[in-house]
Amino acid sequence: MSCWVVPAIAAELWGVTVGHVLAGIRDGSIAARHDHGFVFVDAAPATFTYRRPGSPHEPPPPTFVLVGAAGDDELGPPDEEEDATPLPPRDAVRAAVARQRRPPVAA
Repeated sequence: MSCWVVPAIAAELWGVTVGHVLAGIRDGSIAARHDHGFVFVDAAPATFTYRRPGSPHEPPPPTFVLVGAAGDDELGPPDEEEDATPLPPRDAVRAAVARQRRPPVAA
């Protein structure tokens, strides 16, 4: 993700002078933008840049992957660390734990 900072901070991060950063902005070798009268430079230009959807009516990108019955076949057999036996019913486990519970003691 891009990291936009002022030229002085970028110069400190990169270990160069502010003049070097400003010269890079002028010749176009350093990505810069102007926002409300301030100049910002991209301190991490080789990282992912977020792209906004082109239209407000365009659907957002998917944030999940549907996993169906076909997905179980793709997983293959369980590893040695995995247990192939099914878990006991939830209600039975809850009942067993409830029998072992001790009520709080009055102070």
